[in-house]
Amino acid sequence: MNNVKQLFKNFLIKTSKALVGEDRLYSFLLWRGLKVRHLTKFYHFKTNQEPTSEPPTLIFMADGKCMHGGLTDRLKGIVGAWAFAKKRDLNFKIFHKSPFSLEDILQPAKVQWKITDKELSFDRRVAKPVLLYHYDFNNETALERQLDSFHQQFHLYSCVDLSKDSFADCFHELFRPAPILQNLLDAYREKLQRPYLAISFRFQNLLGDFHEWKFKSLSEDEKEDLVERAENAIKAIKENHPKYDTLLITADSPSFLARVSKWPGVVTVDGCSTHIDFDKNGEIQRYLKSFVEFFLISEASEAILYTDKKFKTYLSAFPQYAAKLKDIPFSTFQS
Repeated sequence: MNNVKQLFKNFLIKTSKALVGEDRLYSFLLWRGLKVRHLTKFYHFKTNQEPTSEPPTLIFMADGKCMHGGLTDRLKGIVGAWAFAKKRDLNFKIFHKSPFSLEDILQPAKVQWKITDKELSFDRRVAKPVLLYHYDFNNETALERQLDSFHQQFHLYSCVDLSKDSFADCFHELFRPAPILQNLLDAYREKLQRPYLAISFRFQNLLGDFHEWKFKSLSEDEKEDLVERAENAIKAIKENHPKYDTLLITADSPSFLARVSKWPGVVTVDGCSTHIDFDKNGEIQRYLKSFVEFFLISEASEAILYTDKKFKTYLSAFPQYAAKLKDIPFSTFQS
């Protein structure tokens, strides 16, 4: 049913593009997206704030007013926004407070991107919400069309990567690990014997132990079948890459990680497996595992994502973008 809906949606978009043109269609979809997400209702005319003479500021927003995506989506949106802002000499800030403050895990490197609540304006004469979310449109020109000469702040809600081939450079300009993350990375680097191979698994809720949206879990027999297929994939990958004595295994399933962590030569990262959009706990410890995995994958000699054709596991961009940080080879392994 979902595939049928997606095919029908793609047909409507393709037909509408042909009838009204890409720019007009996407502008309408973005306007509608702001309305559907109720983002415009937070802006008002209640203050007498006057525009400043400084260049306009593009502010990446993760404030909990709508769904922002998982870690990879947020990093793509942030880095892409910075690449866009840098190219156009815009000031750039990140307001990431939901469900945690990003600066508690990643601190500014070369760009001072922090902004406080008090510095944010929601006066319609000063600030304007803007949105990007479709990958099959020209997002760079779409963002340009949403900017104007009347506002000083543009609050961007996006999970779109506009950085093209500069993702790694832009990421390192923005971020360095905060002490709490750096200490964990140092500890795991001691466990990992270089060179090592990173293998990633993205089960969503197929194994029944990862809360994400409305994804259903498999039957007990199907769960065991999927786990065995994934374990056999690790063995096959290991056989194909005999030079690696150490494997970094990352996954969103606690039960799967607990099982393979007992294998000789396998290193896994402790902590919660959680999706940022669906875990509003706010305790920083709950979100560290994904950041640690992201950096450790980037330091591997190669990164591989397992995909299961039978059970349709998710084609995650997480290891692919981690691999971009240090330009290591990335590939998929399917069974």
